[in-house]
Amino acid sequence: MPIENFKPEEREKIYAMAENVTGNCQQGSYRREIIISNVLRRVQVKKAESLDKYLQEAISNDQEFAQLLSAFTIHTTEWFREMPHYKKFEALLADRFKGIKKFRMQSGGCSTGEEVYSFCLVLEAFRNAHPGFDYDFKAFDIDPVSVEMAKKAIYPMKDFVKIAPNYQSHLKKIDKEDTFVPDQNIKARCNFFTDNLVKLQTMQPCFEVIVCRNVLIYFTPDKVKEIIGKLVMRIVKGGVLIIGHSDSVDPKAFNLKSLGNSMYEKL
Repeated sequence: MPIENFKPEEREKIYAMAENVTGNCQQGSYRREIIISNVLRRVQVKKAESLDKYLQEAISNDQEFAQLLSAFTIHTTEWFREMPHYKKFEALLADRFKGIKKFRMQSGGCSTGEEVYSFCLVLEAFRNAHPGFDYDFKAFDIDPVSVEMAKKAIYPMKDFVKIAPNYQSHLKKIDKEDTFVPDQNIKARCNFFTDNLVKLQTMQPCFEVIVCRNVLIYFTPDKVKEIIGKLVMRIVKGGVLIIGHSDSVDPKAFNLKSLGNSMYEKL
């Protein structure tokens, strides 16, 4: 008989496991219900007799563990989300970064790639207009399923209209499948991989810009400080940190200067 819901103790087990694996704070009923629904769907897909049986299978099978990890995470992303960031990013490229031969950028919590490719459309248009400028974009997410989707970079045509006409020339329509992909010039400059914001390795400053938007809200204040500290460490002097409009950071605590719109310069 298929499982149709979880007992209270099973729900608590799921919350605890999700927090342990991802580091995300499982607060708020909206977030909890999404996770429960996601895990229940995987249990039903696998036709498991119980939650415990399903978890045993997931832990022993890398492919299913990737699906479970994906079930633990919430993905809300879209093309050119929080448009003021992109407008300001265009201005920053022209004002302070146009002389750089290899502009390096990173995204933490990249989900299925729409955010990364939105920034890359701006970068590619800038590269075409400024000979000698080039870029490299590294992006990661804890969810391997989303990372694979970002690598494939195949998106439905209904999203095409969300992208400004001046950038659409850098996208390629796949007519028979009613989908589109970023052009090869963009894909060749992007590298997607799995990593966990709460387990980030320390790294020498090497990025001009790091973007980490609408992810920090899922962590406790202490974890947020830890994550921001490690991200700022990776940014070169004069580089920029971009966080979500719903996120917050104390700039003085990290030697940052606010540029407005949740964007900060490393002093």
